[in-house]
Amino acid sequence: MKKARKVLYTLILILCCINLSLAQEKISDLLRSNTIQLKEVESYMKSNNIAPLSCEEDHEHGSDVGNLRKGQAFGPSLKPIHAIYVFNVYFHILNDNNGYREVPITEDDILEAVSILNKSFNSFNIFFKYKGFGSINNTWRSVVYLGGNRTFNQLVEYTKGINKYRSDSFNIFIASSIRRSQYDQTRIAGVANKPGINSVIDDEYLLTSTLPHEIGHNFNLFHTHHNWNKNNCELVRYNDFVEDTPPSVAYSAEDLSGGCSSELNEVRNKCGIEIRRVPSSNFMSSNVMPCRSLDNALFTEGQGKRMKLSIQQEISPLYMSIQNSVESLYEPYQGNYDKVVIDESDESENHNGNFKFQKGFDYEFVDCDDINEVEESFTKDETPNIHPPYTAIKILQISKDKAFKCHIPVENEEERERTVINFGTIISNNYTVYKIKYESSKEKEFYKKIPVGYNLIKSKNKEGQMVQKMIYKSQ
Repeated sequence: MKKARKVLYTLILILCCINLSLAQEKISDLLRSNTIQLKEVESYMKSNNIAPLSCEEDHEHGSDVGNLRKGQAFGPSLKPIHAIYVFNVYFHILNDNNGYREVPITEDDILEAVSILNKSFNSFNIFFKYKGFGSINNTWRSVVYLGGNRTFNQLVEYTKGINKYRSDSFNIFIASSIRRSQYDQTRIAGVANKPGINSVIDDEYLLTSTLPHEIGHNFNLFHTHHNWNKNNCELVRYNDFVEDTPPSVAYSAEDLSGGCSSELNEVRNKCGIEIRRVPSSNFMSSNVMPCRSLDNALFTEGQGKRMKLSIQQEISPLYMSIQNSVESLYEPYQGNYDKVVIDESDESENHNGNFKFQKGFDYEFVDCDDINEVEESFTKDETPNIHPPYTAIKILQISKDKAFKCHIPVENEEERERTVINFGTIISNNYTVYKIKYESSKEKEFYKKIPVGYNLIKSKNKEGQMVQKMIYKSQ
């Protein structure tokens, strides 16, 4: 009887895995055919009740009792850290040998991913600066495995070997697929070094709550259910080493009662601790829709402090090389201030210099002298594509009282005119008068325009006085 029941459970598990696999393949087909876009994946999964894939973390620190003191050091009872941290982020798109990939990734998709990171982490004064993206065209490396060959860490080393790794940035790799091994083709949503600056994400999950989840691992966060059922009860009590995330368990949507209320059918772990509630909307919880989605997912204050303390104390050298300045957030990722020229005769006011700024922030473009006078504003879901002349920038997530980078454009070159009296090769009573125009910064152009022979040049100096000089221009 027990054997028959075991076989039945095994069959049910296999069928569940097959159904999940088929659902995932359907999403892939929809993306390949452009029926849905990457940013619509999460809502599609929610509306069709598709369970997302799980993720894995690559621990550099173990979780035995010897590490408890290290874990305790990040508790929320410690003094909050108010410093602002800005980190560069760079994306690697993994393609086939010929540069092809079934799910296309555009720069707009990547900028949307950076926006997701900023909206998820900015409340803790952790910001991300977009530093670009590149392609790695290698079919062998486009699929990542957790074990055996073609592992994530091997991919990182390969990227360093071909000089595409960015030591100045978070490196986020976008894979066509992540599997447990060549022999176990179970799919994984993402993998991250913990702590670390490298992560890889299945392309379908680039614009879902999986992305902040993986970066949370990079910043030394555990799953909320990390130690829930260890034999060592001391570890169980510490769980994920954050005091304001309650003891949790890996769960499915069916385990919750009342939607995303976090109410759980009672579960007991090996230490007899009852678990009746779970942080179902936490970024670091089980990947269950719709409870953990970009619409409602969050990090707790304790998780925010753990991340910042990790940055500042234990592993700061890991992050120092990838930090950027706060001022860098006020710089556009596209555009050229030198090309913005104000011409009073041009009434079109088309002087925006091709600017584009990162979305994910609330911007105000304010008068340089009166920063309370707002000329243009953009929400965090919009991409600012201008920097109006004589305005400075406020990023409200950083400061509502200070504005930076006043845009003073180059004024249109003043056009001058000189009177030139040309006598030809012999000075006599015969002469010709010319009015020659030129731009003030292009003196050489003026001398190219004067005729051959003796030329008396009349012009005004800075004080407005008339001055004149004679020059001879040869053939």
